Amino acid sequence: MTETIGPGREFGTYRITQVIGEGGMATVYLADRLSNGGQAALKVLSHQFAANESFRRRFVREYRYASAVDHPNVVRVNDVGEVDGRLYLALDYVAGKDLKTMLALEGRLDPPQALEILGQVADALDAAHAQGILHRDVKPGNVLIASGEGGQPAGRCYLTDFGLSKRSAGDSVAITAPGEFVGTLQYTAPEEILGKPCDHRVDVYSLGCVLYESLAGEPPFPRERETEVMYGHVQDPPPTLAARRPDLPHAVDGVIARAMAKDPEERFSSCAELIAAARTAMGAGAPQPAAPEPPPLVVDDGPRLLVSASEPSTGTRLSLRLDVDWDAREIELGVADDELVRVVFVDGRWHVVPRD
Repeated sequence: MTETIGPGREFGTYRITQVIGEGGMATVYLADRLSNGGQAALKVLSHQFAANESFRRRFVREYRYASAVDHPNVVRVNDVGEVDGRLYLALDYVAGKDLKTMLALEGRLDPPQALEILGQVADALDAAHAQGILHRDVKPGNVLIASGEGGQPAGRCYLTDFGLSKRSAGDSVAITAPGEFVGTLQYTAPEEILGKPCDHRVDVYSLGCVLYESLAGEPPFPRERETEVMYGHVQDPPPTLAARRPDLPHAVDGVIARAMAKDPEERFSSCAELIAAARTAMGAGAPQPAAPEPPPLVVDDGPRLLVSASEPSTGTRLSLRLDVDWDAREIELGVADDELVRVVFVDGRWHVVPRD
């Protein structure tokens, strides 16, 4: 079997359609299920890692941990198996693009868009933390935004790739060899780089990095050498947005600084708290619920016609009463923008009808 599985090839109970993603340890394919023709994202461990017990354990843990987080913003893992010595995971296929691609195309996001996307990611991370699971690889490439073409609601965001996750209480078997570093340096918390004990606030730090990049158009420490990036996370103060985004309130820099504090004790206690603070700093406030439907007109066509409407939040009430013995047989009513209705006297009764 070649490293890349060609289109049309069968792989276990799946038929490969195309490659949709490639990483350092695995390739992700779009595949059809032979049983029912449904689509799946098939993540297949690369040949070079097939015999590596550390990578095999990560695959099994990704299935176990992702399955443990039942949340609408987490990509569901449906199956794990092995074909010809190669482990695979079958995940829900999300049609759309990831945040990394979006940032590459758009450069940076407007605050409302960034807050909408990362607010959903924050909810997913907090759900994982509630299960005692640390993601440890929060980055734009692991945030999927649905286009609406694959069955998921357009704009819904999904957190994926729990391959580096671990239990905050400590796993019985390590997933890395001594001295081995995991994660993506641009978004890694200082305590992980230094090999110190860590908790869910490593994900708060990473989400702060992603928030900064979403608004600035580049990661917090855009340096060429990995050692320089590591030094930035460990020693340098968090970057500010003032120079790159003068259109944003200065308070946003305070949110980034707290999210990326070197000391975990100084960070936000949850990812949702981070996003809430960012909303406040940018003047967005909490997401506003949809406006309620306007109250219907109440029509009483007894001896007198009473047309009334009220607005509950302000208590405003508008009413019009017409006596049936008026000479008029038709009256037009309008409130704004020429939105008119007709009140017509027919067969001894008043009737409210749409205006022609």
